[in-house]
Parts: sequence; structure tokens; C-alpha cells
Amino acid sequence: MNFIGIPKTVDNDLQVIDHAPGFGSAARYIATSVLESYLDSMVYTNNGVFITETMGRDAGWLAASGALATYNGRRCADIILLPEVPFDEEKFLQRVEEIYKEKNHVYIVASEGVRLKDGSFLAATKAHAHDSFGHAQLGGAGNALKNIIVSGGVTSRVKVLELSTLQRSAFHLASEVDLEEAFHLGERALLMAKDGETGKVSILVRKSDDPYEVEYTSTDASNIANHVKYMPLDMVTKDGICLLYTSDAADEEDSVDL
Repeated sequence: MNFIGIPKTVDNDLQVIDHAPGFGSAARYIATSVLESYLDSMVYTNNGVFITETMGRDAGWLAASGALATYNGRRCADIILLPEVPFDEEKFLQRVEEIYKEKNHVYIVASEGVRLKDGSFLAATKAHAHDSFGHAQLGGAGNALKNIIVSGGVTSRVKVLELSTLQRSAFHLASEVDLEEAFHLGERALLMAKDGETGKVSILVRKSDDPYEVEYTSTDASNIANHVKYMPLDMVTKDGICLLYTSDAADEEDSVDL
């Protein structure tokens, strides 16, 4: 039996491969949803706090894609919470209060995998349900943050949007590049199997940003299985609650120090 892996995960947490097919489409959906819900949340006299929860158990790529949403040259999300950065409730609440007093509105994007300093999930389900891999079923990070904000006395007007499975199934926003690359990765996997290869994964590597160009190749399955590609911490602000713009990412003084 020949074993050939074909990568796919919107979490974009696979090592070696430049990006996982599916992530681009999910990122587009999340960025679009953040922009649309941001505009909707700004129409009220008392706008309050709006929280969008994305998937992402161990890596924050999906939550980070919320930073792509901008309006009039300004990023919609005031705060972005990632699994890679331990959640500090006191620091978080202080920042929310500061922004709320300044703008009467706070927009937060949070990954479902936000963790406390001890490594536990902020929102592991009370039923302690597990999937077939033995992972705790997550969901509810947004509501946990809502409770923190309300109980902290910032405001009682807090709305939570959990994108759930829509972020990985909204085909109307699928990226054409995503579709093409997924097709070629699958095609290459079949050719590898035909040639008798085994224990490999079909991958792509980036050759150029401008013009955008990738090369299709392969790697040993052991280089991907049970490994996680995390968000680079030099892309996270020092307070750990937002992302730097790409142009500012090289500023080490602003990057997070764990």
C-alpha cells in the first residue's frame, strides 16, 4: 500500500508547506465578515463591544486574518487574541476599557484556542467533550470574553459572533488561487502514488511574491505529522493583543516578548 498525504486545513498550521490550501479562502471569508460586522456594529448610539470568534485550536492564523479588514485606511479590529500568546485577563480588560472610553466601541477578534498562562483553554466546554483525536471540543471563547467584560464593569452591551463552520465552508468566497493549488496538490499526489512513492506529502513552496509563484514538490510525512506552524511572534505587539502591520513587523521593540 502506498501512502501519500494531501494537505488541507483552514488552520494553516502545517509545517514545511508555504500555506495550506483552504486557508486563503477562509481568511477571505473572515476578513469580509469582520468588515461587514464592524460596519453593522457601528450604527448604534451605544455601540458597545463586538467579538468575533474564529477557529484555531493551537495556531492563530485564522484570527490573524481578521487584521486584513480595514475601513477608511484603519484596521477594523482593535484587539486580536491568539493561542500563541497567553491570555492576561487584567491586561485585556484594561485595554478594552481604554479603547471603549476613547471610541465608545471596541471590536475584538479572538481565536477559539485562546489559552491561559497555565496552558488551559479559556473556553474548553463544560461537558469536556472530545473529538476522535482526543482533543477537547472548543467553542465559547467569545462568550468567555463577554463575561469578563461585563463582570469587569466596562459595558453590558457586548455581542458575540461565532463563525463556526461557515469559515471553512463558505464556497461563495472561495479563492480561485486556492482552488487551483488544491487541484494541483491532489494531482501531484496521484502521480507520486503512481510512481511508487510512499510516506510522502504533496506540498507547495513559494518561489516569488511578486509575481506570485509557487513550486509543487513533496516532503516526508514525518516532517508534517504532529507538528504545528505557529504565528510568528515578531508579528504580535508587545502587549500581545494585536498584530503589527507587515511594514512594522521588523520593529523588535514592539514585538511580543514571552
